[in-house]
Amino acid sequence: MISFPFVVVEADALKLRQQQPFLFHAIMTATTGTTPHIQCVLGDEFKRQIAYSIEHSKKSLEVLQGLLVYGAWYTAFYRPATQQIAIIVQLCVALVQDLEFSSNQKKRVRPAAMKQYEQAVPSDPLAGKRAFLGTYFLAVTFAQAWRKRTTLSYTRYMGQCCESFVNSSMITDKFIPPMIQSCELISRVNDHFSYDDIENSEVNGELMLEMSTSNFRKELKRIRDSAARSTEVLQNTTLTLMFSLADTWIDECCLHSSLWHTSTHSDTSQSSLIRLRMLHRTMASATSYLKTLLQLPKAQLFHLGLQTWSSCFHVVIIICKLVFLEDNERLGHTPFDGIQEELENLRHLGVETRVSRIDINKPSGYIQEGSWYPMAVTRQYSVQELFDSFTDMLRFTLPLGCGPWTIPREKRDSLHSIASIHHLMQHGFTKRIQRFKPS
Repeated sequence: MISFPFVVVEADALKLRQQQPFLFHAIMTATTGTTPHIQCVLGDEFKRQIAYSIEHSKKSLEVLQGLLVYGAWYTAFYRPATQQIAIIVQLCVALVQDLEFSSNQKKRVRPAAMKQYEQAVPSDPLAGKRAFLGTYFLAVTFAQAWRKRTTLSYTRYMGQCCESFVNSSMITDKFIPPMIQSCELISRVNDHFSYDDIENSEVNGELMLEMSTSNFRKELKRIRDSAARSTEVLQNTTLTLMFSLADTWIDECCLHSSLWHTSTHSDTSQSSLIRLRMLHRTMASATSYLKTLLQLPKAQLFHLGLQTWSSCFHVVIIICKLVFLEDNERLGHTPFDGIQEELENLRHLGVETRVSRIDINKPSGYIQEGSWYPMAVTRQYSVQELFDSFTDMLRFTLPLGCGPWTIPREKRDSLHSIASIHHLMQHGFTKRIQRFKPS
């Protein structure tokens, strides 16, 4: 399973250790997830190596590749209070710019000030292009998880870089174009609907929302159809998950009441039906994401990177917001924050609040009472069963009776933080859904 095809290592381990020690250290740090005590030591030392590289202004393809590997599997080192992925992403973006990987070097004359970095130019031009696109991939991953605009915008040169891999002899290069295209689409969907600043979105009203989602779905279909031409690409789990995630992002606009509450609606029942279809599509794609993960064997779970797991929490939050949509609209809690903020919100979902009947004076676009009721939605899509199955899947890293992050750091494997976060989210969901069950 290919999760991050943007760093290719052709040398054997001994040669890599001798010639590219920083990259070797990063790979060893990321791949020792099943031996937590070793990963813990390697991780601490690697952070010291990063600090040393910054202090001594070390700028090379090797340093960039090492940071990309570390960032791509950062879930093994994630701690809510001390996460540093934002710093890693910014370091990668800065290196890409300093090394001039973000533009066509053949058309540019390197200034005298850059002569000191001549050794940073890779002998294989595709290596620099992979690193450049990998930086974009990581930047979009961070932006998507933290509900921000990406700090590295998509450019035409990125599209040209993707075309460079069409006839590449390296099999992993086949996965790069559809991954980048999916990232670009997700980033553009976010900007179009202003998901990071939903209250100031200029796209609102039934007609605009329906036209926008329809056009984005057509674009995603073209990406899917193109990927389907290759059996290896079509069967890649990471891409399958990315396509489900893109589906979820496209229709997420159905969750945001402010996009539907306009004074121009005259037929509220028709508006509700259109929105209801979007709600079902969003729930179907979100639950499909979790079902795909649940089909993977334990060994493959360790291969999944930051993009997959952060997206997993994104769809879990989407599912929770879908289930409690009517209640959230009544309480005015429909905005979507970043994953870290939403995690805190879910932790407090157990706080007792009065569940009353929805106000009959609903604004336009509001889902009619009974058409999207929490218990009915939960049963229809087997939400509780999905969450329980996910917990069982990760039971090996968070045993029954152990609280999140209570196991000593040197004994936590690389999936412990994933299990801990899911435990908190499921606990909040379960406590809240209990209030809707008949006494």
